[in-house]
Amino acid sequence: MAVSPVNLQPVSTAQAVEKTDNITTSKVKSTAQAFFKKAIFWSVVAVGVIFSFSIIKAAFSNPITAIALCAIGIWGYKNRSKISSYLKMNIAAIKEKLGISSKENFYKINDKIILGPMPTHSGDYFKALKDAQVKTVLSIMHHDQSLYTTMLSKPILPHEFTKQDIDYLPIKIANPKQISIEEMHIIADMIHERAQEGKKVFVHGDLDSSADHMGILAYFIKYQNSSLQEALHQLKAVKKDAELSDECLGRLYKFSLAK
Repeated sequence: MAVSPVNLQPVSTAQAVEKTDNITTSKVKSTAQAFFKKAIFWSVVAVGVIFSFSIIKAAFSNPITAIALCAIGIWGYKNRSKISSYLKMNIAAIKEKLGISSKENFYKINDKIILGPMPTHSGDYFKALKDAQVKTVLSIMHHDQSLYTTMLSKPILPHEFTKQDIDYLPIKIANPKQISIEEMHIIADMIHERAQEGKKVFVHGDLDSSADHMGILAYFIKYQNSSLQEALHQLKAVKKDAELSDECLGRLYKFSLAK
């Protein structure tokens, strides 16, 4: 019985070494990320325990100190979304400095809209924006969040976008996790206006924010006459991991009824 020959592709030593190096690098990054997450978690737990113990101890020794610590705790609770957003930005900057951050992609939603991460000085985002022929950056940020500022990086200022012939449009929202119906209308209108001018729009939000997704869905619903289900399908066809909470979907549904 004749046996057909099998064509084997030769693999050079250099290729084999490179493949091994890539696997090793991937394992190292994965281990570093897991360690980093655990370190952050236990650091937060430790700070919380120490702070709680300090309040209890101060309450018995010095009532004024206890009142001051309680006031700080109340302030922290009321500003928890701002603090959370700021911490996430700094954690992302630290991970980037350590070389353990995952690469974030640009998602071409359609010919008019590109969804992506917050621009930073590192990572050469201006080149990426230029390559994508972006003419407008729609920045949906928490109202108290400084523009891309972290402890390890200087902010990107609006005039730096202007130098690259890119319009910078900041939208300050009250809640980074969710936007109001009024804010959805504003974002949808801004995307539509720039799209009508033939400009590609780059949309981004805060880290772990759903505001950018909700803004794009609002545009589909208002200006492309899409149902909420159709808009979600169009978004997830490009960004498969796009997820929204039931509360966000409920607000989008109300938006679709009142458009």
